[in-house]
Amino acid sequence: SGKMTDEGWRLLLTAPFNHQLTSLGLHTNQLSGAVLESLARCSGLSNLRELSITLMQPTHEQLRRFQSLNELSSLTTLAIRFSGINTARLAILLEAPSLARLQSLDLSGNYFAEGGAELLASSPAAASLIHLNLRYGRMGNHGAAALAGSPFLTNLISLDLRNNDVTDEAALALLESPHLKSLTHLAMDGELTNDVKSALEERFDVEWRD
Repeated sequence: SGKMTDEGWRLLLTAPFNHQLTSLGLHTNQLSGAVLESLARCSGLSNLRELSITLMQPTHEQLRRFQSLNELSSLTTLAIRFSGINTARLAILLEAPSLARLQSLDLSGNYFAEGGAELLASSPAAASLIHLNLRYGRMGNHGAAALAGSPFLTNLISLDLRNNDVTDEAALALLESPHLKSLTHLAMDGELTNDVKSALEERFDVEWRD
C-alpha cells in the first residue's frame, strides 16, 4: 500500500543516522501511539529541534514513556495536533523534561477545555514559551482568563486562541493581564463587541478568523 507501518517507523526511528535529525514530522492517522514508544527508545535524537505529531491517539502509558525521554535535549518546537490530548494526558505531557526548554508549543485541535488551559497556565514548564497555539481547545472564557493570569507565560510573543468559544470576558482578561506584557500577536475570534475588538487591535497585532 506504500504506507509506513508502526514497525517501519520503529526501524526508522532506531536507525544509526538519527543523530543527524533536526526536524521530525509524524502526520498520519495510520499510526498508533505505539510510535511514541519507539521514539522514547531512541538514543540518538539529541540534535532534534522540531517535533510535530498529528492525528495520533496515544494512551496514558505511551505518553508517560514519551515524557520520560531525556534524549530531546535540543527540542525547542513541539506540535501535537488533533491527537486526543485531554486534561489528563496534558498533565502527563507537562512532566516531560524537554518541555522546560520549549519555545513553541502547538496543541491545536485537542479539546482539552477549561481544565487543560488552567493546567498549562499553572505549569512552570510553560515558562520558556514564546509561541503558543491552543486553537480548537474549547477552553471558554475561564480557560482564557487562566492563561491571562499565568505568571509562567510572561515570555509569550504570540498566542492563538481561535475556536475557543470566548466572549468579551476573555478578551478583557487578556487586555488587563499584568503578565502578558511581551505578547504582540494574538489570533482570536468569538462573540466580541466592536469596542472590545478595537481595544484588542490597539494593543495587539490581531489575526481574526476568516
